Amino acid sequence: MDALEAIFSPWGAIIIPSIVVLIIATAPIGIAGELKRRVFKGKLGQAELEVGDRVREEGLAGQAAPPEEGVEQEGAGPEPPQAVAQTDPQAGLYDALHNKDRDSYESRKAEILDGIRDERERCKKEAWIVYLSYLIADWQVLEELQRLHNLQPTIPEIPSYMAAVLARAMAYDDAERAYLKAIELSESDEDRNRRRMQLAKMLRRAKRFDAAAAQLRTLTADVMRAGSDKERFEARQEWGELMLAQDQMEAAQLMFEEALTYQPENVALRFNVAYRYNFKLDKPEMAFYHYYICHRLDPHDTSTLNNLGGLYIKLGMPMKGVDMLKRASEAGEGLAMANVADELQKAGFRQEAEGWIDRACGAEEKYPYVGTVLGQIQNAAQAEDTTESELLARIENQRSARTPPQTGPP
Repeated sequence: MDALEAIFSPWGAIIIPSIVVLIIATAPIGIAGELKRRVFKGKLGQAELEVGDRVREEGLAGQAAPPEEGVEQEGAGPEPPQAVAQTDPQAGLYDALHNKDRDSYESRKAEILDGIRDERERCKKEAWIVYLSYLIADWQVLEELQRLHNLQPTIPEIPSYMAAVLARAMAYDDAERAYLKAIELSESDEDRNRRRMQLAKMLRRAKRFDAAAAQLRTLTADVMRAGSDKERFEARQEWGELMLAQDQMEAAQLMFEEALTYQPENVALRFNVAYRYNFKLDKPEMAFYHYYICHRLDPHDTSTLNNLGGLYIKLGMPMKGVDMLKRASEAGEGLAMANVADELQKAGFRQEAEGWIDRACGAEEKYPYVGTVLGQIQNAAQAEDTTESELLARIENQRSARTPPQTGPP
């Protein structure tokens, strides 16, 4: 009996401790209390974890970056809840998690579950709550999920949660089998496709490229036959990511371009493709093209304004670029303010550059790049002082060598 069979059998309660030893031995950091879920970020909902959703995170050279894809990344769960109004007692559960209040968490959990009469739905909700909590260690999460799976062995979410826990601990073989179990139990093509995508992403991150490609081939055939345009987009995009992971840059480019044919007006997804063109494929012209379309579709998005402004400058159109950066700055984008300061200091406008840095420091979003630009301004000023001193000293030395001593008029 292997580890996954142990999990999905009545003997799991006996064998789970040995699995925990395996996870602790393979995890890069301790399990208890440190491998925390990051699903809770002040709000919960499907949109927060979807491919293409963006955060204001600093990328390279003052560019706003999308988050890493893949819901198993950083412990985020494969079954995020749909966006709901945070009314009691569910809002109380979120508050308890946010405040790390174990007693309140248990109380709100019981209150939620007491309101569900259907046994299957109750078990599904409890599994989600257990997975969501970062107030207990991962081995305890596995034990709880095992118990719930024994009660309701046909609920696909439970093995999917277990797969995410195992993947986070780098127990990839067991995680793969758990994902396959969840796929087998899936009740709709949409759920089955979504879980197969999660499995393919996990395998890619585990550098098991052949296995990832096998899952993607199955997924691509399924979504091309009966899937949505969004699913077809994501399948092609993941093919692109798989090609990138193997340094097959041109193949990745083709996959990304094909992906966009399925959702040409999806700004968030196109933004991610543009970002990859610039920093992973080193094709600034193609990045510019896609950022330009993003801007045309959503003229007020400050991340697009910032990144497009940077590319205008890079491609030899500094006036248009600075205009874009100023428009983003007026909307409160601190990264754009730092980029304006950088352009001003390069042109020699130190005082104006420092003024823009002061504005960036006061912006709501804070970026390390602001400190980088401030350092560049200070270094440039010091370098000019040094150059000035060396130039004057050199000229004084030259004049001293050439000028004859003054002895008065003859």
